[in-house]
Amino acid sequence: MSGPGLASSFQYDAFGRRISKTINSASVSFLYNGANIVQEKVGTTVSANLLVGGIDEVFTRSDSSGTSGFIKDALGSTLALTNSSGAIQTEYVYEPFGKTTVSGTASNNTSKYTGREDEGTGLYFYRARYYSPSLQRFISEDPIEFEAGDVNLYGYVENDPINFIDPSGLEKEGGFWDWVWDDPHIGFGDGGDGPYAPVLMAGGWFAALRGALALARFARAVGRVARIIRRVCRIRLNPFRGKSPSQLDKMFRNKGFEPRGPDPLGGKGGYVNPRSGRSYHIDPGGKYKKGCEPPHVDVNRPRGYKGFPKRKFPR
Repeated sequence: MSGPGLASSFQYDAFGRRISKTINSASVSFLYNGANIVQEKVGTTVSANLLVGGIDEVFTRSDSSGTSGFIKDALGSTLALTNSSGAIQTEYVYEPFGKTTVSGTASNNTSKYTGREDEGTGLYFYRARYYSPSLQRFISEDPIEFEAGDVNLYGYVENDPINFIDPSGLEKEGGFWDWVWDDPHIGFGDGGDGPYAPVLMAGGWFAALRGALALARFARAVGRVARIIRRVCRIRLNPFRGKSPSQLDKMFRNKGFEPRGPDPLGGKGGYVNPRSGRSYHIDPGGKYKKGCEPPHVDVNRPRGYKGFPKRKFPR
C-alpha cells in the first residue's frame, strides 16, 4: 500500500491475522490470543502489553508511557484513555462512520472506532479488509460476496453504523441492542443491578421466572419475524434470480470465479471463488430422491470450513 508520503506493507499468518506492519520504515509485530492482539514488539523488544477480554475488548494497555485504562461506548469504540489514577488523559470523538478526532495527551493506542485498529494512514484494519471512514466504505469487496445480505459489496454495516458493527470485515453484527441486553448496569443481563433489575426481582423468584418466560416468548416472536424478513430480503436481493445458465456463467467468469468440473454450465461441476473458497453450483432442478426442486444455485461453504452455511438461491 503506497501513496504520497506513505509506504506500507503487511504480513499475515495462516489464520488471516496480521502479524506485522511496516509504515514508512517503522515496523511493529503482534502477538495474539485468539483474535485479539495482546502484545506489540519493535524488533525483539516488547513495546506494549494489552489486557483483553472478548473480541476487540481492550481493558488496559501498558507501554513506556505507563498503563492506560479504556473507556468504551456501546459499539466498543474507545472514548477515552485514563491513567493509573483514573484521570482522563486522551479523548476520542467519532463521526457516525468513524472519522476520528483525538485530543489530549498523545498515545500509541490504535484501538479506536468500534475497537478496531487505526492505521494512521486514514484506514482502519477490519481483519478481512480495510475500511475508510472518510469514504464511509471498505476499500475492497466483501470476501463472502452476497452472503452478508448487502448488494453493495463495499458497504459498511448496510449504512447503519449507529446500531451495528463489523469486527470481522465480513458482515454486520448487533452493537447497541446486544449492549442493552448484556450490560450489567442496565439490568437485563447476568448480574444486572440497573433500573430494570428490581422489576425482574419483584415478587421473588416466581415473578422473576414469569418475567424470564415472557422475555423468552417475546424473543421467539421477534426471531420468527426476523427470519421472515430475512427470507424476504434474500428473495429481493437474490443476484441469481431471472438469469439463464449462460448469463450466470458469464457473471461468474467476469468476477474471476474458476470453473470446475466437466460441464459447470450444465450442472456438472461449479464455479469457485478463489478468494473465499466458496463454490457455486448451477442446479437445473428436477426429480430427486427427496422430491422435486426448481432450478436454483447452490452456494457451498469452503471445504473443511463450517463457518458459513450452505444456501440455495432459486432462479
